[in-house]
Amino acid sequence: MSSSHTIRAAVPNDFAGIAALLADVELPFDDISPTLDGFFVAERGASILGTIGLERYGNAALVRSVAVHSDARGTGLGGALVARAINAARTDGIRDLYLLTTTAADWAPRFGFTLIPRDQVNEAVRQSPQFLGGTCTSAVAMHLGLTY
Repeated sequence: MSSSHTIRAAVPNDFAGIAALLADVELPFDDISPTLDGFFVAERGASILGTIGLERYGNAALVRSVAVHSDARGTGLGGALVARAINAARTDGIRDLYLLTTTAADWAPRFGFTLIPRDQVNEAVRQSPQFLGGTCTSAVAMHLGLTY
């Protein structure tokens, strides 16, 4: 599969495609707002190849719903999505990014994320639906402090 793609801010019309992709990779999507604020999609033509979301909580944000279609894995698309989210967080003045993961603990450090105890996650982020949801109870917490 060609690696040619565009990454852009998600719009409400992307919701069905994002939900289908997240379902395919077994990530929760029932608490995602249909407005898709803070979400990005990678697309080729009309096909959504990947997605990532930032849920903002004051000066902190939770990185969530990082998913790449199976046909586009290994092309660098996941890294491009993470880089886009980090740049968007910096632009928005976010100081701390958090990630809950059961699969990316070995991958996320390439972007500067480090493992932290769950109780060291920003309190507002710890109260998020994603953090409190049953699917994330076994996930490890990771942190990236953004500098300006």
